[in-house]
Amino acid sequence: MMTMRYRISVVALVAWFAAGMVSAESPRLLFDRSQTDALRQRIAQPKFAPIWTRVLADAKAYCDPASPRYADPRDPYSFSKKSDRMAQQRHDALLVHTVGRKLTERMEAIGFAYQLTGRKELGQHGAALLLATVKQYPVSNPLIATGFAGGRGDIMRGLAIGYDLLSDCLDDSQRRVVAAACADYLDAFIKEFNNPKVWWYKVHNYNGVNGGAAGCLALALRDAYPARSDVWVAECVKIIKRWLGAGFDAEGAYLEGVSYSSYGLSNTILFADALRRSAMGNLFDHPTFRGLPDFYALSLLPGERVYDARNDSPYSGLNAILLKLGEVYNSGLYRWLWDNSGSDNSFLRILWENHVPATNPVAAGIPTAKQFRGRGLCIWRTGWTSNDVMFSLEAGPYYPTTHNQGDKGHFTLYGLGQRWATDPGYANEHEPEGRGQTLGHSCVLIDGKGQARSGAGWGTSGAITNYVNNDRYGYALADCTEAYNHNNAGKPGAVVEHARRHGIFVYPYKGAPAYAVVMDDIRKDQQPHEFTWQMMFSDQMAATLGDGRAVFTPLKKSGTRLVVRIHSSSPSVLTTDTFQPKDYHPPAKFPRFKATTHDVNPKFIAVMLPLPAAVAEPDVRFEARDGKRIATVKWPQHTDTLTWSDRDGSVGLAQSP
Repeated sequence: MMTMRYRISVVALVAWFAAGMVSAESPRLLFDRSQTDALRQRIAQPKFAPIWTRVLADAKAYCDPASPRYADPRDPYSFSKKSDRMAQQRHDALLVHTVGRKLTERMEAIGFAYQLTGRKELGQHGAALLLATVKQYPVSNPLIATGFAGGRGDIMRGLAIGYDLLSDCLDDSQRRVVAAACADYLDAFIKEFNNPKVWWYKVHNYNGVNGGAAGCLALALRDAYPARSDVWVAECVKIIKRWLGAGFDAEGAYLEGVSYSSYGLSNTILFADALRRSAMGNLFDHPTFRGLPDFYALSLLPGERVYDARNDSPYSGLNAILLKLGEVYNSGLYRWLWDNSGSDNSFLRILWENHVPATNPVAAGIPTAKQFRGRGLCIWRTGWTSNDVMFSLEAGPYYPTTHNQGDKGHFTLYGLGQRWATDPGYANEHEPEGRGQTLGHSCVLIDGKGQARSGAGWGTSGAITNYVNNDRYGYALADCTEAYNHNNAGKPGAVVEHARRHGIFVYPYKGAPAYAVVMDDIRKDQQPHEFTWQMMFSDQMAATLGDGRAVFTPLKKSGTRLVVRIHSSSPSVLTTDTFQPKDYHPPAKFPRFKATTHDVNPKFIAVMLPLPAAVAEPDVRFEARDGKRIATVKWPQHTDTLTWSDRDGSVGLAQSP
C-alpha cells in the first residue's frame, strides 16, 4: 500500500492565498444547477433508470464502510500483484493508471449522485477521497511522476470531475489544498507535453488523454486561479490541436487504431464540451471531426457492434463521445454509429442524450471503399448489414512513438455474419513470440521468421503504392519490404529483396457474391527457402483441408462457409495449428491456416470466397502461360479472370461475358 505523503507546491499555495478565497461556482464543467431538475426527470425515464440505479449503487458502495467496495480515505487505493508474465517495470508504470481510473470512477459516481440527490453524506465522503488523493498522490509522488503519462491524464480527469462536483463539500482550507495540488498537476503537464524529446510528443493518444483532462481541470480551477486558468486552457487547446492534426490522417483515420482513438478522444470531447459551455473557444471546429465518422463507419464490422481489431485495437465498440459528436454536428451518422456500436453506462450516457435522428452510412453518402492514405489502410465493403462483406489491407508508415505491430500487409475478411480472416487484437510488446508480431498475423513467414519486431517503441513501415476502386473491384498494392528488413530501431526481420502484396476485392456481379484475392510477390534472395503463407481465423470456425483447398464452416451451423483456394509456384502443404503467444497478456490461442512451400519466390495466390448457403462453390483454376499467372473463377453466369504479369508485376481483372 502507498501511504507516504508528499508536499504540495508552496508556490501554488501562496498564489492561492494571494488570489483570495473565491467560492467555486459548482458544477459548471458539463452541466450546471439550472439543468438539475431536467436531469432528475431524465433519470426517471425507463431508458435511463437502470444506468442511474447503477451509478447510485456505485456511489453508495464507495461510501459505505460495510460494503466490500468501500473506498477508505485513510488508504483509498489498493494495487494488484504483478503477474508472472509481466515485467516489473511495466507493472510499476501501470500503477498510476490504477489510481487515476479508480479516482475517476469514484468521483463521477459519487459526484453525480450527490448533485442529483443532494445527499450530503455522499458529497462529504467523496470530498474526503478527493482530499486524500491529492495528499497521498501529488504529481511529485514517484509512483505518479514515473508511471505512464496517460495515467496522469486519468488522474487529472478524476481531479477535474471531483473538484467540479464536490468542492462545495470541502471547507476553505481543504479547497486550497486540493486546488494547489491540481495546479501542480497542470504545471507539470504543460512542461511535459511541450517537450519534443518525450516519446509521446505530438502523435500519441496521451496528448488527447492528458490535454483533455488538463483542460477540464483548468476550467474547474477558474475561480481559484482566474489568470493562470486562461494560460492553462490555451496550452491545452494548443496541445490537443497539435495531436488532432498529427494523430489522425487527412481522411480521418486514427493512426493507432479505433480503440485508442476512443481513449484519446474521451477526455478531449469532455474538454471540448466544457470549453464550448464556458464560451472560451470551440475545439469542435477542428476538421478531424468531419472525417472521423467515415473512418468509424468503414471500420465497423458488417452486422456487428464492434470495429476491426487492427493496430492494437480489440474487437470493441465506442463510448458516449459518439452521442456528443452527433449533437454538436447535428450528425445522423454519428448517431447511427452510437446506435450500432455505442456502449456506455456512465453518467455521460444520461447527460449527453439528444434527439438527433440516426442516418445510416448509405443514406449519409459514405463510400463503400476508401484509402486512408496517412494510415496506409484500405477498406472495401458491400454494405453494413450482416449479409454484407468487408475486406481490408494495411501497410502504412510507423509514426514514432505510437502503437504498432509487425503486420504490414495483414488482411482481414468479414461478412455473412461471420469473422473469417481475423486479427489477434491488442498487443504492444517486444517479445518475438508475442501476438503483436508477424507470427500472429495474416502475412508470410520466411524460414519461420517474419517482419522486424514491433511494439513498445519499435515499429515497422510499409506503403500502399497503388490503389484503385471502381464498380467491379477494388485493388491495392502493399510494399512491405522495409518491414521485413528492419524496424525503426534498426533491428532486422527476415530480410528480403522485396515483399509486395496485391489485394483485390471483387464486388458482387451477376448473382455472384463478393470475394477477396491476395497475391504475394516475396523473395529473400536467389536461394530456395521455406515460405509459409498464414491466415488467422476465428476460433468459432472448423477447418477442412484438401488439395490446395480449405473450407471454413461456423461451429454454429448457418450454411455459410469460406472456401480458400491457394496456389503457389511449387506445391504447398496445407495445415492448421494454434498460435499461443508468449507475452505479458493472459494466455490465448489463435487458430492459423498455413500454406508452406520451398521456393525462391513462391508467388502465392489465395482466392477467398465467403459463400452464402444458397450459392454453389465456383470452379477455380490456376495456370501459368505467356509470362502470366492466371486465376479463373467460373460462376454460373460469368467468369472472372485474374492475370498477374511475371514481367512487371501488374495485376488485372476481366469479367466475361
